[in-house]
Amino acid sequence: MATELEFLFHLCRREEDAWVHDDGDAALGLRRALDRFLGEHASRWLPEFAAAVSAATAVELYRALADLLVAHLSAEFGVRRAGDGAPST
Repeated sequence: MATELEFLFHLCRREEDAWVHDDGDAALGLRRALDRFLGEHASRWLPEFAAAVSAATAVELYRALADLLVAHLSAEFGVRRAGDGAPST
């Protein structure tokens, strides 16, 4: 999970840099890469993993981090929480 989240961070950072440097084509290409990675891979298991961490841990910090991950993915990319009845991206 850490490697995949690091990859998402890398893509987000590169997209941000592209927007800052007025390279809209590169920024949009990076956004498509993010959407594709999430849609084809990460959104299929990250929400379930986060829900499992949240349900299984006695450590409030881990529960909060798992919930924050899902909230961010939902707000930024439309990824849904596992088991909410809505399809993932």
